[in-house]
Amino acid sequence: MRQFVDRDAAWAPYLSHLERVRDWHGSDNAPSMPRMLTRAEVEGLKTYKTCPLCAPTLDHTNKRRGVRGWTNLKAGSLKTNHFGKKFSFADGAEIGALTRISNVETAEGTEFRAEFDGLERPIADPSTELMYPTPSAVAEESKSRPWRV
Repeated sequence: MRQFVDRDAAWAPYLSHLERVRDWHGSDNAPSMPRMLTRAEVEGLKTYKTCPLCAPTLDHTNKRRGVRGWTNLKAGSLKTNHFGKKFSFADGAEIGALTRISNVETAEGTEFRAEFDGLERPIADPSTELMYPTPSAVAEESKSRPWRV
């Protein structure tokens, strides 16, 4: 880290050999500068991990993907325990409950299909990002609703 943050240490080898400085024409042979971000830019990143050495005080040290209260997963990760759960695409568009998953082995490879009751056509791309309400978020929501008699 020192060679990136301490600019005197980064430039010391260049300044101790003046022929290097004389021949320097800009970015060639110059010590690289770190990519500096503001706190707001770091908080706006989709994911990041903090430095374990200096441990800056950011809002989240290991930022989760997606929206709080929702579990994100790829369509290829769907299992039988996901049947009946209400899913949405990563952009928030609802697609309904999972009704069927199939992986068919063919000579060309594996064909994936995930069917939902709110979609006309099944999802065929296993890398499609999906999300569903985290069980704890569903429990919290039901606690906040008044009981009907």
